[in-house]
Amino acid sequence: MKKLLSLILITGVLLSCLAPLSAAAMLEEPVSLSVSDRKIDEPTPEMMEEMIKCVRPLITVPEDYKNFNWDFRSGSSYSSPSWYFSWSGEEGEISVECDTEGRIFAYYIYDYKSQRKTLLPDVSPEALLPIAKEFIAKTAPHLSSLDLRLEDTSTGSIFYSHTYTYRFVRYENDIPVPQNTVSVSVNYISKNVTSFSANITSGVEFSKRENLLGEEKAKEILSSVQDMALSYRLKTEYDDEGNLTSRKAYLVYTPTLSYVSVDAESGKVYTERNTWQEVPSKNMATGGVMMDSAAKEESAESMDRDSGYQLSEEELAQLEVLESLISKDEAAKVIFEDEDLYIPENAYLSEARLTKRNYGVRPLGADGEENEKYTWNLYFLTPGESYLGMNAVVDAHDGTLISYNADLPYVYHYKEYDIEIPSLKISDDEAIKKASEFIKKHQPEKFEFISYSDTNAYAPMKYIENDDGTSKAIYRASRMNFVRQNENIDFTYNNFRIGVDYASGKITSYSYTWYDDIEFESPKDAIDKKDALMALYGDNGFGANYEINRNYTYIDGVRDSVNYETVARAVYSLYSPVTTTVRALDGVLCDYNGNETVPDAFTGKYTDIENHWAKETIEKFTWIGYGPDGDLFRPDESISGGDFISLCETVRIYGDSEEILKAESLLRMDAVKLIIDYLGYGKIARLENVFITDFADNSDFENDDIGYAAIARGFGLIEGDGENFRPYDTLSRAEALTIIENTIEFGLID
Repeated sequence: MKKLLSLILITGVLLSCLAPLSAAAMLEEPVSLSVSDRKIDEPTPEMMEEMIKCVRPLITVPEDYKNFNWDFRSGSSYSSPSWYFSWSGEEGEISVECDTEGRIFAYYIYDYKSQRKTLLPDVSPEALLPIAKEFIAKTAPHLSSLDLRLEDTSTGSIFYSHTYTYRFVRYENDIPVPQNTVSVSVNYISKNVTSFSANITSGVEFSKRENLLGEEKAKEILSSVQDMALSYRLKTEYDDEGNLTSRKAYLVYTPTLSYVSVDAESGKVYTERNTWQEVPSKNMATGGVMMDSAAKEESAESMDRDSGYQLSEEELAQLEVLESLISKDEAAKVIFEDEDLYIPENAYLSEARLTKRNYGVRPLGADGEENEKYTWNLYFLTPGESYLGMNAVVDAHDGTLISYNADLPYVYHYKEYDIEIPSLKISDDEAIKKASEFIKKHQPEKFEFISYSDTNAYAPMKYIENDDGTSKAIYRASRMNFVRQNENIDFTYNNFRIGVDYASGKITSYSYTWYDDIEFESPKDAIDKKDALMALYGDNGFGANYEINRNYTYIDGVRDSVNYETVARAVYSLYSPVTTTVRALDGVLCDYNGNETVPDAFTGKYTDIENHWAKETIEKFTWIGYGPDGDLFRPDESISGGDFISLCETVRIYGDSEEILKAESLLRMDAVKLIIDYLGYGKIARLENVFITDFADNSDFENDDIGYAAIARGFGLIEGDGENFRPYDTLSRAEALTIIENTIEFGLID
């Protein structure tokens, strides 16, 4: 009877695991489908048995995968508990992760004997999509009630993973929920699923929206709140040899608010997603470790080590360089004698390093190369207070102060060691003035180009309680940022960072980055801010969507003790942007380097290859993401040398011929030579009087090229037109893909 009851109980558990959740049930139970909120202090054998019985019927595990491992991850205020199970054998490993309801949210299979070589697909992504959908239905039946729509398909490494990855996005009321996604990868060789992951939120109500504002109205509302800031970014340019040739400051517009959205119905503007509410803590952190240290002076005895070796000219020249540098003591003197720097009277130089390095100030020399200078890197300590150190960098050529930093006691030092808390003697304005004067003293020429930007406080001394019971930190020092400007526009890549101690009025830190060779675009040529904002909100992932947000409350100042409420709101926002940067002179969306960034315009079908002899080959390459934007592939047009090199590198064929890179069109023989040389047969191909070919135009070959043609014919890389090789005809785009495909199919690329 007990066995029968056990069987009934286990069967009931199994059925409950396999049964898909209805939408109503999902709303009634506030559980994330990726990780459950079912609180478990620690796992038990009974719980693990229950989970295994839920999971195993949903996946296929080979019988010889005898090794079983597991892991339990307890939840926190930010995540829920979950189980990890894996089965492995000599052939490979399968692993899954599930929540404490037995619902799988991650799956991975690894084949130890998988082919790690370049392989092109022989089937389209559309053909394998049903496999991905069937896997979701079988392995994650709890997702069956959701409206999951294919958002995009990507191709994994054609050398290693050989997969198509399908990403599905959840929709509610015909509106996307971008944060809720399901991803499935299918191997296009074996046609098996290799990975699955689901990040789906349940327990949240998606209220149906009947009267949406519309995108244009939403943009109008957001444009009254969102502003576009004009600033400079740095672009570096290099020659063909990789040498730096110039630095340019180009203008961009970026949104001032990192997040902003508008309610899809009411038009209410939101400027934050998740919210945090703190119940203040009255406890102060304590800590700090006191370490003993002492200055140690070492004397070096002069030793005669003349081995008879004569220095080279280059080595002798460096002796002269060293002779011209200031000494360690002279470098230290720069610090000790600067009355504006914060440094205790009993501080001593504990270590000094003379190095050659770029330290931020990198003007171009007359020859276009970056100047490198020797610097003294100095380290100071204070007896009895080894946790408070100082370090500085001094130009070893002329003694210019490059950077300085001094540690200040934080609140835990005062409390731990009963140090007297100093009083503050200067104000914010006085601190800014101190910082400005210090910069002007050390870098008067650069000072004319900079402007005060912002201040950040640090080194808390004590906390005082406000009337409402909250506490406020009293800081001892601030770090200020001064930024170079051009026509009143910030160029943040050139800046001074300087710290001031409010107790002593001394400088606690100082550093700067500066380029003298910048070419600045003029803001007079910039487009209007409104036009920049409309460009940002254009074809750039703007639209209606549901946001999944959390309203947090953390207790007693401890963020590991958090309560939260999960909510969904329908908004218009920039929820999947290609970029958030707009070039200021032409309104073009761009990446961080100023290069144009546009959404992929390829429709997935080229209209000019339907009856082409290379149609199947061209399609294979489009499946792995190769091909021009638009509807035309232009298969019979000649391919440039640069495009052919890019195509080769797509499949891990590398050639470094400068002539090929510069060629506007490429000869068939040039392409063959590049590949044969890459494969390591070039030396053999160049042997004279060894090779013959059966091509009708054999007499057209130059002597050095016959061997290349013969080897290419033997490998099946190029067949000609049936009779002729046509070695010096231009290579078409279709022919280029065919040569690469043949190289792969012959198994020549590992």
